[in-house]
Amino acid sequence: MPGRGERYVPLRPIHGARDQGRARIHGRVLRRDPGIHDQDPACPATLRRSARALEDRGEGDRPGLEDRAVVLGAGPIGILGTILLRLRGLDVHVYAKSSSDTLQGHILTSLGASYETVADHPVTGIKEELGQIDFILEGTGNSEVAFAAMAQLGINGVLCLTGVSAGNRQIEIPSDVINLQMVLGNRLAFGSVNANRRYFEMGVQHFQQAERQWPGIFERLITRRVPLDDFTAALDRRPEDIKTLLTIAPA
Repeated sequence: MPGRGERYVPLRPIHGARDQGRARIHGRVLRRDPGIHDQDPACPATLRRSARALEDRGEGDRPGLEDRAVVLGAGPIGILGTILLRLRGLDVHVYAKSSSDTLQGHILTSLGASYETVADHPVTGIKEELGQIDFILEGTGNSEVAFAAMAQLGINGVLCLTGVSAGNRQIEIPSDVINLQMVLGNRLAFGSVNANRRYFEMGVQHFQQAERQWPGIFERLITRRVPLDDFTAALDRRPEDIKTLLTIAPA
């Protein structure tokens, strides 16, 4: 929750969009580190979601107890979440649809995380594989995966849902088992989509920390740059895409 005097930044466009050097948040200016301009100005904004997820889960309140994390999905949220978890020294295991022999897989393993494809390692079996799971970051947008993840949490575990599912999919779930585990195991599940200024500032700090630890890591996430005049091309999803940027003006 925002602190006193803080407000969440709205998801809808606000004045100051596409500004080259700063973001205007409710009339206040958040300056961006000059080094971010040449790489991905969107990364700190995306990092703030994961930063909020980790803070909301109580990261730092119980030092030494949370040490194993699972990330579901290898898109921008999954990769950036892995970066934050690895910065905190957690043992991170990523599960996604794509093969480990992909750009996503190579990036994630270079961060020190393990990477498995769900074709060989279904989400429903990760607790049996890993044992106690303290934190799960879901970034798939698949409601079936979200509910399956609830059953994989360990004692006192926390599940953060960031994926947005669309459609009207209906599935069967072991609701009694999940309910029993969530209550008796003191587990928590919550959704995260937005944040206030404090988390944007944290995102910039994390960006700088990650660049020092893994130089060039954010540049590797940008797989395509598309001119604004050709914006429809950015909507054509390619298998190798991680993050596509619209180029507003020449560098």
